[in-house]
Amino acid sequence: MENNKQTDELFEKVKQVLTQKGYNFTDGNFQEDELKAIQDIVDATAQIFSWDVYNGSLAISALEKIANTIAFLKAEAERDGNKFNGAVAYSIANDHVYLKSIARETLAEISEKNNLKAEIYGKQ
Repeated sequence: MENNKQTDELFEKVKQVLTQKGYNFTDGNFQEDELKAIQDIVDATAQIFSWDVYNGSLAISALEKIANTIAFLKAEAERDGNKFNGAVAYSIANDHVYLKSIARETLAEISEKNNLKAEIYGKQ
């Protein structure tokens, strides 16, 4: 619902800019299909931006897991109802293979999302 509010606000801003450039939305000369095209462009732009934000949050989350592995493992154990073992967590936190796997999984997910975005919207 928040995304719809943001796209509506963006649409209004686009209309303001176009009005400043001489387009008139109130005299009936601006066709309904032109307004629909503008709305579609705004919606697509908002979708692309939200995907980029999502990819950024994935990357940040992965970096936080890598930088604070022990805290992440402790929170995960508590969430799953498991007992936290500090010695095992320390060992995992110093395992470069485990840390690389976090990075690789995140990069794969971002790549998958970018490929889907390219299929839908074309190459940017």
